[in-house]
Amino acid sequence: MSTYRELVYMVMDKLKQNTDDTYFTEDHIIFLLDKYRNFLLKQDKSADSELTEANYQTLCIPLIEVPSIVGESCEDRLYLRSKDKIPALLNKGIVTVQPPDYFGSTHIQYVDKHRFRFTGENKYLKNIIYVTLFDKYLYLKSENPQFIYLKDIKMTGIFENAAEAAKLACEPQCDSLDSEFPISDDKVPQLLEFVYKELQGPVIEPEDKDNNAQDDKAPKVTQ
Repeated sequence: MSTYRELVYMVMDKLKQNTDDTYFTEDHIIFLLDKYRNFLLKQDKSADSELTEANYQTLCIPLIEVPSIVGESCEDRLYLRSKDKIPALLNKGIVTVQPPDYFGSTHIQYVDKHRFRFTGENKYLKNIIYVTLFDKYLYLKSENPQFIYLKDIKMTGIFENAAEAAKLACEPQCDSLDSEFPISDDKVPQLLEFVYKELQGPVIEPEDKDNNAQDDKAPKVTQ
């Protein structure tokens, strides 16, 4: 996988070769990299289960206790909620949530927010912890009272704003440019071409008014 720094510099190097007196900021290039990454992933016809790990990011998320879900009716129960807001998910790929110890016995099931309210009714599944994303926060609940002692979780998914998601990575980089850019290597050439073309702008060629089999579009050299 390439880092943000590598992709940004590849774009800037190509722009310097083909444009003059033009300045592009790293932040704007990063914005475009995220924008066209999302476009390419949405256009990918592969099944969600076929997308490679390179397209995903894993976040480490601390949890806090809350008495209810913000904006919903009060309930006589405790929830766990992510301490920080979670970047929006792209409607692509498979979302998984797990405890810090991947091989631990705790099972966490990610569900849609509309299904979340109906979970936990089956007495045979009372030990499962259910989690959903609602109003930019993760909420967890379980019929097993021991779940409240969970202090943090890991969440893996495809996020719309990869640069923001990178700030919540389990091992965040001191410089965000050193973070890995979450896209498979086979999509990188097309991604760079999209970004480069947008920054370069339209190329306007002189009109060839005379159909005389000569290169009238070439610059004229004066003696």
